[in-house]
Amino acid sequence: MHAKGDILLFLDADFVVLAKEMIPLIKAVQQGVDVALNKYNGIISKSHVHRVVLAKYALNAILCRTDLNGASMTSIPHAISRKALDTIGAENLAVPPLAQAIAIHRGLHIKAAQLVKVGLRNRIRRKANSPDPVGDLIIGDHLEAIQWLIQSSDDRMSIARQHSDWRDNEVNSDEANSEENGGSAQFDEVGK
Repeated sequence: MHAKGDILLFLDADFVVLAKEMIPLIKAVQQGVDVALNKYNGIISKSHVHRVVLAKYALNAILCRTDLNGASMTSIPHAISRKALDTIGAENLAVPPLAQAIAIHRGLHIKAAQLVKVGLRNRIRRKANSPDPVGDLIIGDHLEAIQWLIQSSDDRMSIARQHSDWRDNEVNSDEANSEENGGSAQFDEVGK
């Protein structure tokens, strides 16, 4: 069976995400966003930042999308448009960082649209100082995305040039929206 809708919503079976938390993601796609991400960035206020959080920030930096911070298709919930599905390819959604790299590289409109604090809800699967196979998998997924990006680019600097104009337009658009909403941007405190 294949998804037939115009908006695809990605969830996790480990915990409940309320419908009211998903509505902003759906609305963002309805308003033209191709990939609406959870704004959750991971906990970065500690002296030791988890390697998965660092991988998410690093991939976004490599993709010249530092405005996304640690927002990632690895985190749920998120929503994508039918256009994004067709552009990314369903087979690439199995590796979320790869899907995100493809989406950004191919010029899709990606936005961190809604904060859903999943860090506190997601059950801990291992004890401290024990093997972390899920973390290993996610790091490997990020490396796979970087490998795809290198192989898809004629040279390393073309990535930055390709996305700098789009990123500048996105930042200017967000600043204009911020001014329309009282002139100040709100920032969510990470890790709470």
